[in-house]
Amino acid sequence: MKYTSKSQIARIETEKWAINNLFCPLCGNAFNDYSANTKVYDFICSNCNQEYQLKAMSKKIGKKLIGSEYYTFINAIENKSVPNFLIMEYSIENDCFKSKEVIFVPKVFITEEVIEKRKPLSESARRAGWTGYNLLFEPIPSYGKLHIVKNGILQSKNRILKESQKITNLYNIDSNKVKWKIEILKILDSLDSVFTLQEIYNKEIELQELFPDNNHIKDKIRQQLQFIRDDGVIVFHGNGKYEKT
Repeated sequence: MKYTSKSQIARIETEKWAINNLFCPLCGNAFNDYSANTKVYDFICSNCNQEYQLKAMSKKIGKKLIGSEYYTFINAIENKSVPNFLIMEYSIENDCFKSKEVIFVPKVFITEEVIEKRKPLSESARRAGWTGYNLLFEPIPSYGKLHIVKNGILQSKNRILKESQKITNLYNIDSNKVKWKIEILKILDSLDSVFTLQEIYNKEIELQELFPDNNHIKDKIRQQLQFIRDDGVIVFHGNGKYEKT
C-alpha cells in the first residue's frame, strides 16, 4: 500500500528507522514490529519481550506530547500493561530522514499523574466524543529520560545499557515504592547540583500529602536517598551534604 498522507509517511519512516537503528535499551537486543497492531504498542523486544510505544514528532520535544485515546491508555496503566516510551524528534529534508533526538522513558515513570485528559471531540466531529490525552513530559524526572540519540548522534550502546541498569530494579518492586523513588527524584531535579538533606526535609509536608499513611516521612527520605546513592545518581559527602553525579 502506497501512502500519500504526510502523517502516514512519517509514521512509516520513523518506525522503519527505529527497527533498523535502535535496540532495546534494557537488554540490547533488536526490536520486532508488534504484529498485534494494538493501540498501545509499536515494538516488542526480541529477547526480553518488553513492549514499546514510539512517539515521533517533527517539532522540538516539548512539555506536553499528544497521545492517543485516553481511556485505552488509562486502562493499560491500571492493568500494568503500559509500554515503555521512545520519544523521537526527527526531520525530513530533501527526502532524507534524520533522527535528531530519541529519549527512552521507562514505563515505571508513566503514571496517571503524567497523563492529562484532553477535551472530547465535539458532536459534529467525525469521531464525536473521542477523547485523547497529553503525556506531561516535563514532570517526569530526568532520571527517567535516557538519551539514546542526542543532537543527531546515536549514543554508545554500552553506555545506554549501563544507565538503564540503574532503572531495571524499579520494574520488580510494588507501585508504592516506585512512587516514593519518583517523588524523591523529582525533588532532586529542583535542587542545585550540591544540596543538603535539610533541603529535602523541607518537602516533608508535600510528601506527607502524597503518602498520608506514612508517619515516618524523614526516615523514608533517608532510605530513598540511600537507594538513589547506590544507583550512582548522587554521592554522599557527609554532614548531610550530597552531590548529583
